[in-house]
Amino acid sequence: MLIVMEGLCKRYPSGERPVVDGVNLHVEQGEFVAVMGPSGSGKSTLLNLMGGFDSPDQGKVCVDGLSLYDLSEKRRTLIRRRKIGFVFQNYNLIPTLNVRENIAFPMAVDRCPREEIQMRVKQLVQDLELEGKEESFPAELSGGQQQRVAIARALSMQPRVILADEPTGNLDRRRSREVLEILSRLHRKERLTIVMVTHDLSAAGYAERILLYKDGRIESDIRQSAGDLQHVLEDFLTILRT
Repeated sequence: MLIVMEGLCKRYPSGERPVVDGVNLHVEQGEFVAVMGPSGSGKSTLLNLMGGFDSPDQGKVCVDGLSLYDLSEKRRTLIRRRKIGFVFQNYNLIPTLNVRENIAFPMAVDRCPREEIQMRVKQLVQDLELEGKEESFPAELSGGQQQRVAIARALSMQPRVILADEPTGNLDRRRSREVLEILSRLHRKERLTIVMVTHDLSAAGYAERILLYKDGRIESDIRQSAGDLQHVLEDFLTILRT
C-alpha cells in the first residue's frame, strides 16, 4: 500500500469542528483518486496532511512505508522532495526562473548531477509539450502552460505519488481538459499514483476512484466504471444539500 492514513484528525483553534475527523484511507500504487466535496470541507487540509505539510492532532500517515510524522522535519522534507510531487491551483512557479530552471529546481536543490538534470529536463519538456518555451518566464506563459511547467517540476524527481490541489481551478475549460489529459496519460502510461482535490465533477471523471468528502469525513468511496458518473453526481449533490 503506497499511502496509509489511519485515525487521522486535525482541528484548527478557530474551528467548531475538526476539518479532518478520524479519516482512514488506503491508496494503492498506480491509483488515480479524486477527492470531491464542498468548499471548506477540509479537502486541502487532508491533502496537506498526506503530503507532510501539516501535522495531525492524532493518527498517522504512511507514504511508501514511512510514517511521516514520526520523522524529523529535516527527514520529512527529504521525503516530500524525493517521493511526493505537488501541483497547486496557483502553479507556485518561481517568477525569476525560466521554464527550464523551474523544472530543474527540485533536482538542483537535491544536488543531482548536472548531466542527469539536463537529460531529465529535456525529456519532461518533450513529454509536457513545452518545446520552444524553455527560456520563457512564468509571466510570459498562459495559465495552461504554467500548469504544465508545474506538473513537469512535480515529476522531475520521479516521485511515487502526485498530490494535486485544484490543478484546473484557475483554467478555462479547454486548458483544464489539456491538463487533465496530461495527468490521465501519465497515470495510464506510467501507472503514476495521483491524488487530486477538485470541486469539478468533469475533472473527477478522469479518476478511477472518487472520494466524496464533507465535514472532515469520507462520506462515499466510489470506484468508477462505465456509467458511474451519474451515481457520483447524485451522491455529491446529496452531500452538498445535507
